[in-house]
Amino acid sequence: ALGKQCFPEVTASVTVIRAPRSFTFVYNAVKPFLTPVMRRKICILGDDFEAGLRLHAGLDRSSLPEFLGGRASDDEISQAAQLPQGVGKTLASHS
Repeated sequence: ALGKQCFPEVTASVTVIRAPRSFTFVYNAVKPFLTPVMRRKICILGDDFEAGLRLHAGLDRSSLPEFLGGRASDDEISQAAQLPQGVGKTLASHS
């Protein structure tokens, strides 16, 4: 399959929560090009994700930070800082 030729498998699984419908639509268009193993590794969930999260990733909602709809304090989770403006152009010029 095309997915296996272009992208080596280095991920055990990917679970996307609170995915917008447009993301699900795009994933469903790409899904036929993935191998069965890759399809099993990917789980796309909407706003009602608690049961799917537990089934696919073995995680409870309590493990997720509040900003993702979980119950853990956002302060307990490593936060990502915003990138400085123009960093994309700088990185692109070095590649």
